[in-house]
Amino acid sequence: MFVRSFWVCTIQKNQEVTVMIKPIRITPEEAHKKLESHEAILVCAYEDDVKYKQMQLQEAISLSEFKSRLPSLAKDKEIIFYCA
Repeated sequence: MFVRSFWVCTIQKNQEVTVMIKPIRITPEEAHKKLESHEAILVCAYEDDVKYKQMQLQEAISLSEFKSRLPSLAKDKEIIFYCA
């Protein structure tokens, strides 16, 4: 599988709202570095679980899992989204 794009963003939280900051495109090498250093989590950006299973990279989580974990994520954790 060839992944064309990786997009990284951060989240900001206040008491009532979680907001994702505008994503920026990064290289596969930058994504790998951030994942190796535990600065980020990797999210497969497909809503469909079948598509996620076909396109899953090592250590990636599904979009539905990401949504369920969003309230508990650290606000300084970067999120890397990808699709193939």
